[in-house]
Amino acid sequence: MAIHVHWKWAVVCLTLAASDRAARAEESAWLYVDLTPAMNNDLITPSIRDEGATVSAEADRVFLTIPFRYDLGAAPRTLTRSAMRAREFRGVWGIRLLPEPLGPIDLALLDEDPLYERWELKPAAGRPTVTVRNQTGPRGAEPDSRAAGGRGERRPLRSMTIPASGMSAFVVEITNESNRLTWTWANGEEETIDLSAIRKAREPLPLPPMTGPAGAEGPSNGPRGAVAPMLMDVINTVKNGSAAHAALAVQRLARARREWPARVDPAFLADLDERMLEAGATDRAAVRAAAWSYFAEPLEGFAPADWIAPSALRRLAKDAALQKSWLENVEHGLGRREGGVFWMGLVGDERSRRGLAMLIGTNVLSGTDAALIDAAGDLLLSLGPWPIARGEASSGAAVGGAGSEAVGVDPNDPRAADKPVELSRFSPAALEALMKRLPAIPDSPWATDLIRRLVPLAPAKLADALAQELERRRVVLSGPEDPLLTAWGSLRTDGQRLAMVTALNRLYVGELVYSESFARIWRDATGPAASSKVREATVRLLLRIASEDLAPREPNPFPVIVLLTSHDPLVDALSEIVIRMKSADGASGGEQGRSARTRPGSRETELCHAAAEQLLRRGLAEHAARLVAGCPPGASRATHVETLLRMKNPPADPLAAFAGFLLRQETIDCVKPALEYLSRRAGAEPSDERWRLLAALRAGVHPGELDALGRALKGAQAVAVRRWLHELGHMTQQDRQRLAGATDPEQRLERLKEIDFRRGTAVEGRYGALAVVETVTARAGSADAESGNPSISWSLPTRWTIALPPIDLELPADVHEKPDAPYRVLLGKAPLGEGRIAQRPGVLGSPATFSIALTSAPWDGWATTNGLLRGTTAAPENAAAEVGPLWMVARPVLEKPLAGTMTIDAAPLLKRAIAQDQSIGRRVPPARVPEKLPITLRHASFGSFYGAADWPGELPESIPDGFIRPRVVMIVLERMD
Repeated sequence: MAIHVHWKWAVVCLTLAASDRAARAEESAWLYVDLTPAMNNDLITPSIRDEGATVSAEADRVFLTIPFRYDLGAAPRTLTRSAMRAREFRGVWGIRLLPEPLGPIDLALLDEDPLYERWELKPAAGRPTVTVRNQTGPRGAEPDSRAAGGRGERRPLRSMTIPASGMSAFVVEITNESNRLTWTWANGEEETIDLSAIRKAREPLPLPPMTGPAGAEGPSNGPRGAVAPMLMDVINTVKNGSAAHAALAVQRLARARREWPARVDPAFLADLDERMLEAGATDRAAVRAAAWSYFAEPLEGFAPADWIAPSALRRLAKDAALQKSWLENVEHGLGRREGGVFWMGLVGDERSRRGLAMLIGTNVLSGTDAALIDAAGDLLLSLGPWPIARGEASSGAAVGGAGSEAVGVDPNDPRAADKPVELSRFSPAALEALMKRLPAIPDSPWATDLIRRLVPLAPAKLADALAQELERRRVVLSGPEDPLLTAWGSLRTDGQRLAMVTALNRLYVGELVYSESFARIWRDATGPAASSKVREATVRLLLRIASEDLAPREPNPFPVIVLLTSHDPLVDALSEIVIRMKSADGASGGEQGRSARTRPGSRETELCHAAAEQLLRRGLAEHAARLVAGCPPGASRATHVETLLRMKNPPADPLAAFAGFLLRQETIDCVKPALEYLSRRAGAEPSDERWRLLAALRAGVHPGELDALGRALKGAQAVAVRRWLHELGHMTQQDRQRLAGATDPEQRLERLKEIDFRRGTAVEGRYGALAVVETVTARAGSADAESGNPSISWSLPTRWTIALPPIDLELPADVHEKPDAPYRVLLGKAPLGEGRIAQRPGVLGSPATFSIALTSAPWDGWATTNGLLRGTTAAPENAAAEVGPLWMVARPVLEKPLAGTMTIDAAPLLKRAIAQDQSIGRRVPPARVPEKLPITLRHASFGSFYGAADWPGELPESIPDGFIRPRVVMIVLERMD
């Protein structure tokens, strides 16, 4: 039979026989049954406790405790015991207050609390309150000291008001044989409580199918056995049971999942986890909250991403409906959105909840749904900072697999324990959404690292915006292992490569241009396989580094030569621009590509001009001339040369040498602008400074080739070339006549050697002098672990050009009788040293045979102290060469000069120059000038002398930051008559 008990809020139908009748409730939707306390409490008992007294049920009856959660916003509401009376049924014995559900509830701790007859939920400022009271009257009770079955007297009226906890319980007396309790709500829906399931809730679930260990019987570890019926019933209850029982089933499975051994069949676990994902997407709040707990509760200390089945994650990554539901669950589970009574006090520590939230967010970001991606992007950024995976992830896998090395979070931050986020698994739409949110992220090391990791993944259309963000945050490359440098090899598309180069173009690269990681970028990005857009962007990056990051500090460096066996990666890159851009244009093919390369104002001409300018500003006139020579000959190249020779803030000495390198038959189309430039310079130079123009021009002219050019030209140009040859050779009228009398090329070359030899013997006279002092500056780093002193690295070399006072060479009176007699070198009347005239003709060759040369700095010494990688990829293929920044090479100092050399003390020259121009002291501190600075100069050609020597001096024991250390000094002498 069925017993009808009328409640003001609902009707309880106790099925004692085969009756299915149920009474209709007046109202509901604010109170919900929660059976999860049955997992650690006996809800069906023969007795109950009431204020420390034991109350026993009558024969053939038991007490049922029905926990319920209530909506705090439903106030005012009232529940009473007296409204539930029937002759056959004793009804509700009372209402028990339960604590806020912040974890498992232990009913045994509530034995001293009374059962109340009236329960009122009332609104209040802040949290609602619950007022409970008992009425006087008879009541069954049995103190602990008495035998069961006695009746006690009713205590006086009791009333109490407390903050509402969101949870209470009914205590109902039912028959022993009862197996179901059905609730019929006001909307007509029924909810049935399976009392047998409540009785079994504390029992452990059967073991699932297991896999056996691999052994001699075979390598296969197949499943052993099928799913036990009891376990299958619980699994099916998740989907088919009432909300209360489904939530209880999920919680039982969660407990079992944590207790099962490691050998559970992966296929079974995958199916179970997928079912739990579906449970989290149901419209029943209790089940969704339980599913959240299933995944959020820690499993043996593992993060959710480490134990959730990969197939479940893959499904989550593809199923938009699941993603939407689980994003809502995340908001409820993290307490960011009101989720109702079942989201109060969910199981799981903070790390596990964060881990689950991040796992769900990252899997959504591997999808394509725009609305969900927006929500997940906001979620993920709000959880930051989180570790960022540094390893490359395989494409197509779900987010949350085996972790890779992570970076980006302070190790002392608890969030450093989060599962690293693999940005490479995000979809392009998700990456775009994430990048658009970057401006809203406050500045922090983590935000900077996030941007670094996003750059290699950026689509081309976001390259500029991302680069601007890098620039706005003043991101600095951390070193050769910075992800903005090392990620190049993993970039799969031209769009990604273009975004990377665009980003680097907004950053200070500086000396990292000499690292192996950067060398790999520019070699690959300007190689034949690169697209024209990537190639051009990389060339512009190199030009920007040369003109801004590593801009030369000396505005007018004296021109020098680079040894053929030495390679400066930046110089090589600038010098090869025309070749590499030709490859790009050649890929377009046809007449259109060829015409574009020769058209004035074309892209190649623009880049060639910019590269040549940077080479000239470094004093590398020969490299600039070779770059121009690589351009197609004709009017366009001549125009290009003329533009270079008229550049703003011109470096006068390198331009003179540049013009000299172009005065040869191979670049005959460039002779006119070169001669016009030299003519303008000669007209503008004071007579006492003309020697400086000749010294610079000599650094770029081959006398034999200049003579051959003069014979090949006609008219005014031929006359101008011969005039410059005469002036460079400091030729007398007799010298000119002798040279003019030789018509055969070999004879003319012999005449030039004779004139050169005479100038090397008739050295008496006044000479203009200049010095090139190469310095490096100390930079203090972090403290050394052993000494405690700051570690020191040195800057790139800087070459300063210093005008020196003129000097005089004075030959002895008996020089013709004693040609080996030394001549004197004088500064005014003060002796600087002595020399010996040449005894035989020298080699009349190119400037490389007599000019001071640059070589690459010893890489092991310089790169190690500057934190760079030893680079081999930066060198040309199959080249046995040193690679690195260029610096000057000192030559031995001869105590007793040999024929054609002089040894002088350069210290007085430098001291006087510094005294006359105090600005020099900021480049070469007077305190660094030694008492003596010996240097040997060698006769170069036609009466000019060059020499270079190491700068003497010991380094201080403690080197301060900014300490300027002169390395090498170079002296150039040029006749002034």
